[in-house]
Amino acid sequence: MRHTTSLNTTALALLFSAFLLGLSSTSCTSSAERSRDCRFEVLNQPVTVGAHSELIVGLTRVSDAQPIDNANVTIRRLEMTHTRPAHKSLPPGGATTTMAGEVKFLGSSGPGQYRFMANVSMPGKWERDISADVPGEAEPIADTVKFEAGR
Repeated sequence: MRHTTSLNTTALALLFSAFLLGLSSTSCTSSAERSRDCRFEVLNQPVTVGAHSELIVGLTRVSDAQPIDNANVTIRRLEMTHTRPAHKSLPPGGATTTMAGEVKFLGSSGPGQYRFMANVSMPGKWERDISADVPGEAEPIADTVKFEAGR
């Protein structure tokens, strides 16, 4: 009888430990899964080049394709890296110049859509670092997204 009680106590202790371990690993993975479950994209591509170009950024939950409303979306960096071809005054392989653009939040333009005014100074491939504080989520969602600008 004593041996059975000892086994039951050990089994309960192991089960409880596994439960606690499961809880901690679940909370760690849910944060990473949440980042993968949300997607940012520039909806109005190609973006028109200009000092007051409009960017419409969509934020959706990938798992159910639903737009995410009422998020506080921020663009932290907007830039284009322009590669200039090599010639006499440049080293072999050319040189790169990074051009930054300013961004101002304008408001929401529909379900899961956020409007920004940006200084997109020339055509080409641009990228932006973007983050969002989503209601009900403990941590912000962040990503770097590329878009095309044209005339």
